[in-house]
Formats: sequence, structure tokens, C-alpha cells
Amino acid sequence: MTKDEIIAVIRATDKYKGLYRHVEHLPELYYENISNVKAIVLGCDPSNEQGKTFEKAFDIGNSNRFDSVLQALLL
Repeated sequence: MTKDEIIAVIRATDKYKGLYRHVEHLPELYYENISNVKAIVLGCDPSNEQGKTFEKAFDIGNSNRFDSVLQALLL
């Protein structure tokens, strides 16, 4: 899926469309093998008052800061 296709699905899903806030900048997608993607994890940092952005999404499995998210995905 392209970024635009992902955004369209999120905006069209009743459960999420009220939560979606459009931004022009999305980080470049991270994947090791596009045919083996099992989840897309979206998140935000409400403490980011400076409006900093990531250039590329990252692998949550390579940081212990995201252990709880990774464990939930593995259930």
C-alpha cells in the first residue's frame, strides 16, 4: 500500500476517522520485506511541542522503549 492508500483506509474507517489528523509530512516507511508486513503501528508523542518529525519510521523491535507495544503485537 502507498501512504495515500493507508491514509484513505484510516479516514474511511468509522472507528478511526475521528482520531485522524492529516499532516503533510509522513516518515518514509520502514520494512525489511514488504510482502511480510504484519502490522502498522501508528503513534504520537504529545510531549513534542517543537513539532519535530522523523524522516523514516523505525523498527520497534530494536529498542526496549517499545517492549509493551511489541508484546501486544505478539499476542
